[in-house]
Amino acid sequence: PFLLRRLKKDVEKSLLPKIEHVVECPLSKRQKLLYEDFMASSETRGTLRSGSFVGMMNVLMQLRKVCNHPDLFEERPILLPHEMAPVRAHLPGEVLRAAPRQAAIADPAAD
Repeated sequence: PFLLRRLKKDVEKSLLPKIEHVVECPLSKRQKLLYEDFMASSETRGTLRSGSFVGMMNVLMQLRKVCNHPDLFEERPILLPHEMAPVRAHLPGEVLRAAPRQAAIADPAAD
């Protein structure tokens, strides 16, 4: 029942100074589509035209959500930027014929 207790003043002395790095990156294709759909909606345009501070803050929060958490904004299937052809493996006949024998040798209880 003993608790290890540290005081805030003691912890603050042992912490290194905070370093912040801003890494800018472009929006993904999906994020751009969500962003453009949101900005093109009549509801968003009406909110921005009204000039309401609370409404504008809501629009900014929604745009932030598009950038940081697009799945929370609107669920959509993920579209890959490239298409891949199926992978086909052509194995020689000897390999295919040897495979059942190798499995039988590895597991003698299978007989």
